[in-house]
Amino acid sequence: MLKTAKIHLVGWLFLSPVLAFATAGKYGGQLKDYNMGSKDEVYQKLTEAQVAAANVMSNCNCSLPYLPVDENPECRKAYENLYDKPVVNMKIVLGYADVQNPPRPYSIDPIFRMSLVNKMTEHYDHPDQCAPTDNLCGFRPDPKNSEKFYKRINGPDRKPHTVVITLVHSSYTTRRDLNEKFADIQEAQSDHAEKTLLDFKDTAVTMFIGHARTTCGLGTHIPPIRYNESGQPVDVDYAQECQRGTMDKIAAALEQNRPKLFSQIVCGSNPAMPKLLAKYPGMASQSRVTGHLGWVNDWPYQVYGTLNGLLGQVCEPTLSQMINPNVVDPRGHLQFKNFQ
Repeated sequence: MLKTAKIHLVGWLFLSPVLAFATAGKYGGQLKDYNMGSKDEVYQKLTEAQVAAANVMSNCNCSLPYLPVDENPECRKAYENLYDKPVVNMKIVLGYADVQNPPRPYSIDPIFRMSLVNKMTEHYDHPDQCAPTDNLCGFRPDPKNSEKFYKRINGPDRKPHTVVITLVHSSYTTRRDLNEKFADIQEAQSDHAEKTLLDFKDTAVTMFIGHARTTCGLGTHIPPIRYNESGQPVDVDYAQECQRGTMDKIAAALEQNRPKLFSQIVCGSNPAMPKLLAKYPGMASQSRVTGHLGWVNDWPYQVYGTLNGLLGQVCEPTLSQMINPNVVDPRGHLQFKNFQ
């Protein structure tokens, strides 16, 4: 009992500034991480993605709830499959997203989570005030579970569905030295994120955002290896072995249950992941076009574009335009397979 109390006290001392900014910054402004002193660049990029999506959607007739039922049958079939139940579960797992910047490595997934929550919960008490093209707006937070958010959305069948977004991140704090110091708490956080990622039962969409390099594939844990100045793992053999282990976990989970859509929005695509996902023809997937290295700066645009498009039931080619609005290099574009 005493040990648990100490753990909670330590966690609060280090995380209370972050939690305070997560609440106070609900409608944007500056969000400062307590050890980085950075502006809320993620929220700003999510807002830019919102504007880009609005510009694309304003010139198209591409959202299923507003299309005649006999128009664009391939698109309608895809979304009828995605919205085939009254409750549509979408899981967003933010991996351990460490950035190897001086003066010390830090993680951006807690910051990304805060900004995404800020964007999702705008006008949650008055969703009618959300812009018609901003489908990610208006999610109501669960008062008993900080990881769950709810919104009623009309599906392609013109009937209301409850969309439940579960949002989980992997880093205990933004600082690696603290995460290593409080290893037990960090391990529990990472294990919870991994468990959420691999639980595909009754899941419409699973989205992983983070690293997919040679450090353990889709990683929710602290990378177990150090990097040289070029960002390459020092022990390549160990890195490849770690990657295979993660792939085996994902493959085993997919044999039990499968989401209707598995999306990986990552900075360095693991070329083995698209090949693995392609083994399940009944499951749609989303990956980078060529396995080319993408950038963390692209994540907010691609995450917002993907979620906004799926929630708005947007058809191709507008959907892809929404997802890759500011990604200049086409090799870094996200691409759906087996969806529409």
